[in-house]
Amino acid sequence: MRIFINVGDSSADVYASNLVKELKILNPKIEIFGNGGNLMQNAGVKLYYNLVDFGVIGFTEVIRNYFKLKRILNETVKFIIKNKIDLVILMDYPGFNLLLAERLKRYSIKIFYYILPQIWAWGEERITKIKKFVDKAFVVFPFEKEIYEREDIPVEFFGHPLVDIVKPSKIKQKLYDEFKISKDKKVIGLFPGSRNQEIHRLLPLMLNTVKNLENCEFILCQAVSIKDNVIEKYIIPSKLNIKVIKGRQYDIMSICNCILVASGTVTLEATIMKVPMIVIYKISKLSYFLIKRMVKIPFVALPNILAKDRIVPELLQNYATEDRILKELNNLLYNKKERERMINNLNKIKMNLGKIGVSRRIAKGVIKCLK
Repeated sequence: MRIFINVGDSSADVYASNLVKELKILNPKIEIFGNGGNLMQNAGVKLYYNLVDFGVIGFTEVIRNYFKLKRILNETVKFIIKNKIDLVILMDYPGFNLLLAERLKRYSIKIFYYILPQIWAWGEERITKIKKFVDKAFVVFPFEKEIYEREDIPVEFFGHPLVDIVKPSKIKQKLYDEFKISKDKKVIGLFPGSRNQEIHRLLPLMLNTVKNLENCEFILCQAVSIKDNVIEKYIIPSKLNIKVIKGRQYDIMSICNCILVASGTVTLEATIMKVPMIVIYKISKLSYFLIKRMVKIPFVALPNILAKDRIVPELLQNYATEDRILKELNNLLYNKKERERMINNLNKIKMNLGKIGVSRRIAKGVIKCLK
């Protein structure tokens, strides 16, 4: 049996690597190829393209890389046909993956989609392509199952894969000691994103904001996909006493009183960790202009989307200013009632994301469908 997995960002790379591990446990004879990242490769995937390192976000960024993406798409189709792949698993990355599904369906290749486009937020017309080109959908939020069932698309919900992943490696006391953090001070975590363009837009804003806080310790979580010199470009001139730790986001979250975080999967990780957060985000003006007119829900942050309410502050574009962020920070750091309210709301969301063992259940679901 031969499987090809197509992944385009660092979050999906994590989920894919865990799925691969479970598939290989259930059937060691499976051969798995794919486009993805280093984690997939380390899990045993024979990597064709590293799309994670190439990852882009936003309309203008995609346009700039259009011809390279088109070439990768064409070569991926040829690779899958040539190597007689039995099943293709698509993960997120809808702009690329739906085109890939359409191209491959001509060859009667079985296609599963795990972590589907957020059609409940925007791009609702994509469900037509999903129905036409995808044989099975594996959704990660319970409400998504109802959406696909209404369209008669074969669908399963086994839980969100982050439930298996999100946990600190050590108890708090050991992490305080390892990171040399004082328990007598408030600890603020900075999570500026996993893409270079996010770092350039968000990190200077985060640093300029927290330098106005007193009696606080600061930890910057550097994504493994970000090179040291990209971070140092902003840290060194800031002259801020801040600890930079690569990866280990769950260890960092576990000792933080509050975090400043880029919108994205990391907000769901913080939800599972029940860490008070302020979500900020900035993209190009053109990308924001286009997205604003396409998105049909009032929120951007996943906790707010899942709660259908503004349970965490989200400051976007022109609203992402030092003064606004600082006001929200002080509220979460020193308003006990507000902290407890947010933590309770985050816990309610966590309880709806499924029990531990999600990746194993999905792997079993994949093999069962193939049989």
